[in-house]
Amino acid sequence: MVKITESDILEFIRKSSRGPYALRRLMAVWKVNSKDRLDFKKLLQNLIDSGRLILIKGGKYGLPRKMNLITGYVKAHPSGYGFVIPDNEDQEDLFIPPGSMREVLDGDRVIAREDTDRGKRVATIVRILERAHKIVIGRFKKSKHISFVIPNNPYLTQDIIIPKTKGLKPKKGQIVVVEILEYPTKYRNPTGKISEILGWPDDPTMDFQIVIKDNQLPNTFSSEALKELTNYQSITEKDLEGRLDLRELFTFTIDGEKAQDFDDAISLENASNNTFRVWIHIADVSHYVPEGSVLDQEAFSRGTSVYFPDLCIPMLPPELSNELCSLKPGKDRLTISIGIDLDREGKVLNFTISPSIINSNERITYHQVEDILSSKKILINHHTLQITLQTLINLTQTIRMVRMRNGSIDFDLPEPEIILDLQGDVQSITRAKRTIAHNLIEELMLKANTLVAEFFIKGAIPVIFRIHEPPEETDILNFFEFLHGLGWIKDNTTNQKLEHSDFQKIQEYFRGKPEEEVVNYLLLRSMKRARYSTKNIGHFGLAMKHYLHFTSPIRRYPDLIVQRSLKRVLQGERENIINDTTLPEKLTMIANHSSIRERIAEEAERKIVDMKRTRYMQERIGEEYRGIISSIMNFGFFVELEEIFVEGLVHIRNLGEDYYHFDERKHQLEGYRTKKIFHIGDRVLVRVIHVDFQKLHIDFNFISKLN
Repeated sequence: MVKITESDILEFIRKSSRGPYALRRLMAVWKVNSKDRLDFKKLLQNLIDSGRLILIKGGKYGLPRKMNLITGYVKAHPSGYGFVIPDNEDQEDLFIPPGSMREVLDGDRVIAREDTDRGKRVATIVRILERAHKIVIGRFKKSKHISFVIPNNPYLTQDIIIPKTKGLKPKKGQIVVVEILEYPTKYRNPTGKISEILGWPDDPTMDFQIVIKDNQLPNTFSSEALKELTNYQSITEKDLEGRLDLRELFTFTIDGEKAQDFDDAISLENASNNTFRVWIHIADVSHYVPEGSVLDQEAFSRGTSVYFPDLCIPMLPPELSNELCSLKPGKDRLTISIGIDLDREGKVLNFTISPSIINSNERITYHQVEDILSSKKILINHHTLQITLQTLINLTQTIRMVRMRNGSIDFDLPEPEIILDLQGDVQSITRAKRTIAHNLIEELMLKANTLVAEFFIKGAIPVIFRIHEPPEETDILNFFEFLHGLGWIKDNTTNQKLEHSDFQKIQEYFRGKPEEEVVNYLLLRSMKRARYSTKNIGHFGLAMKHYLHFTSPIRRYPDLIVQRSLKRVLQGERENIINDTTLPEKLTMIANHSSIRERIAEEAERKIVDMKRTRYMQERIGEEYRGIISSIMNFGFFVELEEIFVEGLVHIRNLGEDYYHFDERKHQLEGYRTKKIFHIGDRVLVRVIHVDFQKLHIDFNFISKLN
């Protein structure tokens, strides 16, 4: 049999003007004989399993999109409905009515047909390609006649029935792991068996277990993957071939206090009084993780590292992420280095990219940078570092001003910093301080990512970009309504469109005001989510025409893919990459998968934060706090506390003896009798009255307004 690939089959059917093909006709195209028939059918079956082909009645094979079918994954909503998120980036999401959600679970990959229901586009599930959940974490419940588990994940809306069988016998209320035996049908809930009893929900050490298992985050590596690590114990002379030796450069890393996986390091050379050469060194992970290796397969399945308070679920084994690839001081490390020539205005005059080897001189933290820069004395041990840092601070501040002038939007929303004790209990929850060192690193990494993207664009080389699409008009109109309620827009301007620079004007107007954080948050919500794609449509938020992720290959899989392609181009393989007809489809698959894994990681990280916040507040019922009204609903308003980074609800029933009218346009509540008005941004004093850990919900009682 002539060598046939899956891409060959798809390309043939895609270009054909005929309808679906029978097996014998497809075999005739490539002259497949009876001996090779089984291998050919395996190719077709792989395409069916992945949703790229569909087998219809009569045994014919066709493309889903030619039959008005869509392949994608299900995104469920706690209220019972859902959406099909298409694999094809050009297709819009399809609404799944509650009745059609009975047979699918959140995250399932499906083939769906686009139908209409009373003029509305809806999805009808045709086939389930892959189940997202083999296990579910939840709370065990038992009645007289039935046992069941209530899923911990709010997006799994069906209870799992536990048939009476021998085996583990949890107590009512315990958290358990359920292995799904039968998936739901139109008329029946899923059934399962309990495979593990995790314990009681009030145990703080349970939180990580619950989130890890609930999101199916792999936190161990196979023996095969670990065995591959034995091939890389030390750097050899062969490893140095073709590499730029930059070990004599003064080089340092800047990271958080608890970081162990150092992706990037920096050096600075003065070319003249008016120009500088900034070196950005990125760990050469591709040297240790070859394409197709077991390590590569496991890194792909994870997609990203996941960061919890005091815990990291790494994309790569710690032997790589924290050791061989980590740019530790005093250690020779293989890197890819970008040397950027800049003038004093931050303009790029020239840049070079090369495989390299470095030896970092210093490992400093964000807070240490501030200490070094704030010292008026010349620090003997840090003199070179002191001068280098000050020069880089001045340079990156200029680069940032240029970026902002070009329309880049800086959301700069605060992030929680959660400190745990040895037992896993929360000691404190504060707003993580963003320092001048954070800005320094951010600007340099943005610059490196942009230049590498331009390198691929100039060479017309397929690659995975990091894209951010412009917001939808309806989302902007809703944001206008919100701004109108805050008084920023005086007249009725809801029919106008916001220009790119207008977002900056809005942020500037609210900077330093009580509403600033809320406005930035809602502005972010009006935007689309950034994602990975092979189509370069630019990055709206950063106001960049070309952008990708390259600088964190230890913790992000797309960065590793970009790194591999970059090294191949530098080694003279550009034509081979361009002529590889299978590459675009492979990169699209990786981009889609990486976007999904990123969302899963973000949800897991957010869930842990919510769990720790709720646990922390369980011990503070009756305590009073100052806070700011962050959002207003028809049932009450949410308050974000000033002293600790926690948000809770003041329900209307806890506002005193009055009825309240919700003005959606003005985003305010007004009392009918007292005429008392609550706006977003009002400072209030509240008391903690109830905490529901299962629902991760905190209730406050309103005490008074504050000046």
